[in-house]
Amino acid sequence: LPTPEDIFASLGGSRYFSIIDLKGAYQQLEVDPQSSPLLTINTHKGLFRFKRLTYGISSAPAIFSAAMPTILSGLPCRNYLDDILVFGDSLQSCYENVIKVLSRLQEYNVKANEKKCQLFKKQVDFLGHRIDEVGIHPLPDKVKCIKECPVPQNVTQLKAYLGLINYYGKFCPMLSTVLKCLYELCKKDVDFNWDKNCDVAFERSKELITSDKVLTHYNPSHPLYLTCDASAYGVGAVLSHRINGLEKPINLFHKEHIGVVRSKMLLRSYCWWPCINEDLEQFISKCESCQINQKCNKSSFVSWSPSINDFQRVHIDFFYKFGYTFLILVDSKSKWIEVKLMDEGTSAKETILKLKEMFSVFGLPVSLVSDNGPPFTSSEFISFCHANGINCLKSPPYHPQSNGCAERGVQTVKKSLEKSLFSKDRSMISKPLVQSKLANFLFEYRNTPSTSTGLSPSQIIFKSKPRTRFDLLRPGNQCAKPISNLERKLYNVNESVLVRNKHSQVWEKGKILKNLSFCTHLVLVNGNVKMFHADNIRTSTLQSKVTPFLPLETAFDRNVLSSSAQLSPPNVATENMTPSEGEFEKTTLSSVTLVAPQSTPDELDLQSLR
Repeated sequence: LPTPEDIFASLGGSRYFSIIDLKGAYQQLEVDPQSSPLLTINTHKGLFRFKRLTYGISSAPAIFSAAMPTILSGLPCRNYLDDILVFGDSLQSCYENVIKVLSRLQEYNVKANEKKCQLFKKQVDFLGHRIDEVGIHPLPDKVKCIKECPVPQNVTQLKAYLGLINYYGKFCPMLSTVLKCLYELCKKDVDFNWDKNCDVAFERSKELITSDKVLTHYNPSHPLYLTCDASAYGVGAVLSHRINGLEKPINLFHKEHIGVVRSKMLLRSYCWWPCINEDLEQFISKCESCQINQKCNKSSFVSWSPSINDFQRVHIDFFYKFGYTFLILVDSKSKWIEVKLMDEGTSAKETILKLKEMFSVFGLPVSLVSDNGPPFTSSEFISFCHANGINCLKSPPYHPQSNGCAERGVQTVKKSLEKSLFSKDRSMISKPLVQSKLANFLFEYRNTPSTSTGLSPSQIIFKSKPRTRFDLLRPGNQCAKPISNLERKLYNVNESVLVRNKHSQVWEKGKILKNLSFCTHLVLVNGNVKMFHADNIRTSTLQSKVTPFLPLETAFDRNVLSSSAQLSPPNVATENMTPSEGEFEKTTLSSVTLVAPQSTPDELDLQSLR
């Protein structure tokens, strides 16, 4: 919305004035059909939608104010919402300008309220002021209201009075100095104590507002004069024209300097002249105190270019927690996080060693972003990067936002460690405990979808979803059938076979008792039950003379098991570590638990059973 001062500044030389009031104001504008459902109202006759902009819409004033300058563009008039002020330096000029405005309104089908229009007047009341050829005056009824205002009895009444008189503050020289003691009463935690000084200031402010002060219209053809003054409580100035040897004020303002933006707002609330913003900016730009004490400019952030491949650009940094130093690496694409405990310090040599461990798994990155810490700026570290074709990028000093990917990763890891070790006594936080909690966090983080990618870092890196304990909630989805090789058996139960004795290197007769997997079998040999790998079993074409077959249960009862592989009859058992400790699961054998032998390790293939 235009300020009153913006409008009054264009009235120089005018002697006749007209006010055109628009009928219905906002309702002159049609609403877009897509927005109409948002303006649905509920009445006793049903639901209705507005087809035109209506009152009560918070954006309506701004929308209407944006439309009117387009309609009235190039015409000798100014508008404030639905009131149009038309002016001219003569009656004929004002008449012609009114005709132009009405013609333009007719062209855009905008209707005026004839009863509220004021045409060809020598003085009109507009925006709380009386305007004539001499200048701008406060409205008499408003002045009368101020003059008859009783002494305020509390802070609320005092603020109402100050708001009213400050609206006409431009007519009162050094008003801030006069009202100083009244402003003090409005401060927080100050008791409302009306004394004699307040009475004096109260009456003096009334005298200033009721004096016959008139602000002349700004005229660019007349020279401008700025008169300044100051007191212990404030500063003031008078902007005036010199006409026929007399200085006539255009505006009075009084306050203190409070920055560029607020200074513009303050000055424009009291006066206006062409290029006022530029003049004020130039004036403040030459203030040494302002320039020295200015805040840093917050320029808009420029995002890193997106990485095409995993581990194309990585961000690294050090952080400290619970007395330990860590090196963090974050992949910009997958958001994968690696954290290494720096046991031997943060020298360039140790840093390179930890990075080698990471690069041995994920490969060499194209770019590596770090801050300007000593390890990262050392010649040894830079040589390592150059030798491996890594573009070493540095963030500006004291600007961690440039390495924001690593900074966010540091905060994420720190918060997790704080939460998981919150109940622990700091003196009891050992290195193994920190490493355990860190491993738990990394496992959870890497398998949790990222808000930026929609996938977990593990899914992006490994191209599949790793198994977690959440998969135990849906047993049917676990590895469907681990290995369908059990359906492709090499040997049948009770089949006679030959097994190789690793000590004598000869083949002995045996009989298959059970197929544990595609390549491991329980075989009855010389009255003992042993487990053999398929590599050490072959089909027998000899007549079987082995110890008669005993059911597996009978073998247990008669203790015929050899010491090389003991069988225990419990069903499959799953032993889970305490969930809070975050350990991973381990399971015993299906149907039997095996104890590895000391003498004949080659007869057992435990890896295939775990």
